[in-house]
Amino acid sequence: MQDLSCEHPSDPGLTDSAKIEAAASFWHANAVRLQVAQEHLFSSSPYDTAYLAALDSEVQLANHLGMVVSITLQEEDFSGPPLPTASAEHFWTFMARHFASSPGVVFDLYNEPKLLPYQGQDWLWNIWRNGGQVSVNGVDDTFVGMQALVDAVRATGADNLIVAEGNGNDHDLTEVTTHLLTGGNIAYGFEPNLKIHSQTPAQWDTAFGDASATVPLVMDAFRDYATGSDCLADTPTVLPQLFAYLVAHHLGLLVWTLDAGNTFVGANPDQPTSYPDGVTQLCVPHDHQHRAIAVGSGVGYNPDTNTNGPGADILGFFRAHSATLTLPPPA
Repeated sequence: MQDLSCEHPSDPGLTDSAKIEAAASFWHANAVRLQVAQEHLFSSSPYDTAYLAALDSEVQLANHLGMVVSITLQEEDFSGPPLPTASAEHFWTFMARHFASSPGVVFDLYNEPKLLPYQGQDWLWNIWRNGGQVSVNGVDDTFVGMQALVDAVRATGADNLIVAEGNGNDHDLTEVTTHLLTGGNIAYGFEPNLKIHSQTPAQWDTAFGDASATVPLVMDAFRDYATGSDCLADTPTVLPQLFAYLVAHHLGLLVWTLDAGNTFVGANPDQPTSYPDGVTQLCVPHDHQHRAIAVGSGVGYNPDTNTNGPGADILGFFRAHSATLTLPPPA
């Protein structure tokens, strides 16, 4: 289960800690993803002690509840670059040293790489892996590759699991098998969101299933919101099929996120939404934070009362397939 309350501050009474506890106790989750901004961490020199203490508190809580914590470098709230730059090496050197003795912490190198394949997929994947200078609309950027971030982590002696997300906002693994990273204990990320062009086993094979046969994958931020142009009205039928597909391919799932009006009703994370028989997914307009906007939609959507959503299916998937973890204490 992914915790993103930083993007949903209006969820009543639900702090990060409350969501972590609900994810473990009610949703049967054994992993949680915390998105961390280096702008917050390094807002004071040499680092913001209060911010780091808050992060440590959440990590310790999740580990105590039997959940692995995936720490992700998140730059979207600060209009960050489409791929990591040199500052990301500093971030991961710091994080690796800090959590090197914490086996229950995973390093997710960069949230949703967004560089477009301006010169083709080979060019894009080479930049993704090895870095380089890119000029777009007259603006020059120098990116460090995912390999440089892996090297920065491993140089500290930390052997934590590393996750490198795919291109195309974490929806593109087309050349991952020919651009594998070196350094050991590395997996690759993909978001298996239901969309108009991603709703059949054949489409899932092409997107990630075939790759899962040869490289370790993490399904790291599944989203099925009742909003946007990609909203799939047939979700009540397709979602159980996706879950069965993941099980058949030995793939787990992180869900974005515990959110009122989507996975649960109102202010109660113990009241999952559901798709009653014959009811389709609501597809309504949304704002930049994926919040549904009922105006002009013809649907009386209210996140405080909406009961239509994937919550019950997600709960069933976690209940049936989430193994109980016993994490060793930090070394």
